[in-house]
Amino acid sequence: MNEAICSEEIRDAFFPQEYAVLVLRPRDGGSLWRSEVLEAIDGVCVDLEDAQTSWDISLRCITGVSLMEARVGAPPRMVILRDEFPLQTPAEVERARVLATSLEFALGDTLDAAGTRVFVHLPLVSFEGVDVAALVEQLLEGHASLDGAIDLPGAPSTEAFQTLVGDGPTARGIVGLYDAGADGGLKEPAHLAAVQRFQERAETVKGVTQTFSVVDDLKVTRQGLRGGKEEAFSLPATRTEAAQLLLALSMSPATALGPRIDGRERVGLIRVNLGQIGDEQTARTLRRLKSLLAQETPAGARAFLCTEETTEPKEAQAAPPE
Repeated sequence: MNEAICSEEIRDAFFPQEYAVLVLRPRDGGSLWRSEVLEAIDGVCVDLEDAQTSWDISLRCITGVSLMEARVGAPPRMVILRDEFPLQTPAEVERARVLATSLEFALGDTLDAAGTRVFVHLPLVSFEGVDVAALVEQLLEGHASLDGAIDLPGAPSTEAFQTLVGDGPTARGIVGLYDAGADGGLKEPAHLAAVQRFQERAETVKGVTQTFSVVDDLKVTRQGLRGGKEEAFSLPATRTEAAQLLLALSMSPATALGPRIDGRERVGLIRVNLGQIGDEQTARTLRRLKSLLAQETPAGARAFLCTEETTEPKEAQAAPPE
């Protein structure tokens, strides 16, 4: 693992990490939790999926991701919201809301806390040769009930996107690698705990909307295998349990969202999504995150965030509107 070629190593092991972010909001400004609104959002997401020129990595949309539903006296089951449409009663709508917001990292990533906006993440590696901005504009014309705008990496955020996204995620993000120092090292609870501590501290830093690593996937998998119990959403306690969870994870729908650990189970991908901050604040945030990561990296491991851009740097952004 070489910091000097960080982005190259990430592209080779984990696919390119350039993502566009689409924000969707009901045009009437109301709640997402209406069947007709969710179906319109899903219509946009399905059309985007159909436009992918490859399926290296799936786009992330709340109506298409796998959600876990706990059941009394029965094993939990995986639910995809689009399979539940139409939602015909208030109880069915409420069930959809509970399911969508039960995903620990949904808020700030695929949904806003107020339940008024959806954020769709488009991996550009899966849209090679597609003019994504033109495609989104065309799709929105067919969904008069929705307002939307897209943010592309390497370009200034548009005024429309800044207005709609609020404190949600943008296409600007920071990626890095955690090398446990030996093959199989990421099965060790101590290394997983180090990554988790970094993520918890990173998510308190100004401008950070969400972080992701294999830790998130392992906790979701552990909870699913333990009956959906809330207290089971935690790290594996032993190397053996971690190995079992990694095996289960390799067969789960989460793999469609791209790998977060290499084939040697030694190097993990870390992604930090950023909100509406300009270049100067991004630089300060990066320095702070690098310091936190260094503090949490134990002896024998190496970790760093890419300091080179994976795309052309963005121009300075205007301050978010009031």
